Amino acid sequence: RLKTCLFLYSDFVVLRFRYKKTGKDSNLKRPHIPITICGTNEKINVIALLDSGSDYCFIPREIAEYLKLQLKGEEEVISTAGKTKLQTTTILVEISGPGDHKIYGFLVPAHVPLDKTDGQILVVGRIGFFENFVVTFDGAKKEIILKPHKETQPQKIN
Repeated sequence: RLKTCLFLYSDFVVLRFRYKKTGKDSNLKRPHIPITICGTNEKINVIALLDSGSDYCFIPREIAEYLKLQLKGEEEVISTAGKTKLQTTTILVEISGPGDHKIYGFLVPAHVPLDKTDGQILVVGRIGFFENFVVTFDGAKKEIILKPHKETQPQKIN
């Protein structure tokens, strides 16, 4: 069970993040956001690609093993990277804005590749995350804007 993260919900605020330079091409900026992923007894701060074209979150196997996530099943899926064998899990994702003390937390379904591969990045997809926010990708400003839905109910996970 995921139980180590405490959630603070007071006034909902709009979260803004600048696109970040990543990879070998230092001129290319992408919509990466800082998140915390919580496991049973550990949590880790990571920079994740916010991907509106991805249904699910994808977590590198090394992170899943570090967090001791409970992995289930095994399935083969076809993605933009070709055929991949995956396991599924549920993760607790925390996000807060720069300098913001309010933390938003959500349970999110995620996929974990069976194989460890160099260069895997953490991807935050739509299911479990996007329905909690109005998500705006402002390409001109190179900025991501996350506005919590008013109907998003605060959750406390024990």
